[in-house]
Amino acid sequence: MRKNVASQVISAHLISKTDGSDVTSGTTTVYVTGNGGAQASSGSATHEGNGEWSYLPTQAETNYDQIAFTFVNTSAVSVTLNVYTIGQDPTAAVFAANTTQWLGGTIPSVNVTGVPLVDLKYTLGTISPATAGSVRADSVTGAVGSVTAGVTVTTNNDKTGYGLSSAAVQAIWDAATSALSTVGSIGKWIVDKIDVVLSTRLATSGYTAPLDAAGTRTAVGLASANLDTQLTAIDDYLDTEVAAIKAKTDQLTFTVANVLDANALSVGGTVQTAGDIAALINALALYTTRIVARCTVGSASSTTSIVTSACSPSGAAADQFKGRIVVFDAATTTAALRGQATDITASSNSATPTLTVTALTTAPASGDTFSIA
Repeated sequence: MRKNVASQVISAHLISKTDGSDVTSGTTTVYVTGNGGAQASSGSATHEGNGEWSYLPTQAETNYDQIAFTFVNTSAVSVTLNVYTIGQDPTAAVFAANTTQWLGGTIPSVNVTGVPLVDLKYTLGTISPATAGSVRADSVTGAVGSVTAGVTVTTNNDKTGYGLSSAAVQAIWDAATSALSTVGSIGKWIVDKIDVVLSTRLATSGYTAPLDAAGTRTAVGLASANLDTQLTAIDDYLDTEVAAIKAKTDQLTFTVANVLDANALSVGGTVQTAGDIAALINALALYTTRIVARCTVGSASSTTSIVTSACSPSGAAADQFKGRIVVFDAATTTAALRGQATDITASSNSATPTLTVTALTTAPASGDTFSIA
């Protein structure tokens, strides 16, 4: 039985006091005595069959080196079982052990808790070095905590991420170019390339020097070296031009703010008298006050039915436009309808109404535009 571990089982076989038969009934009480101490009633056992009674001791009842379990039943001969506990799980593959001797000799104190200190005489059949704290091994597998002595690595094929120290990087940059002489090395290649590139950048017979101050003035057209004089001449010229423009704009009249007063002399390239222009203005005013809607023809119209696809304002009631006149625009799509007019005899109740009209000479096409007056 394992020491100080719960959920373990101990069993006893009980026989009758009178005839030696299996005791299978009644109450069986188990008494526990630990390390020769006082006996205590602990609990009841369970009959498993054929006189076998089992008991599950608590963890505390197993926390002894020696334990006596006594099974008592009024009908049976009492049975006491002596148990000596162990600290390891007997079913485990590996046992932990505290070792105090090797081959009868006392083991030195450990350097690390749980790790024994061992003096090795042979490793892999070879006498180990006599130096204290050193071990000879032809190969090491697994993790190594630390290595204090020098180690020669023949092949390192599974480690990445190494980097140079700052001093090592600086040493590379401080290397003299004279030392970079090994043919095929990157150092010599860089030195050779730099020498060649720099030599090809020197001035040749075809080299043109940059313009000096006088050449620059000639290139931009300055007559003298005094830039202020040139700028003053430009400023004077601009002042003259601006003054001339201002003299013209000062003649403009604005009776209404931001609205220029103007006298129209011609319309469409034709000279008009003041009376002609006044009549034209009155006609435009009359036209704009008489127009009540602007519409666009939709599809499926006929000479007596105009289907609209757009109308502003929108239709809102049946016969809203009845009695009005349709006048097609001068630039409408259908040439035969340009300027043609007809009266509306009925209109549907729709935002884009269908207008019933006196027959037109030609059916309107989709996209034709007209006014309702």
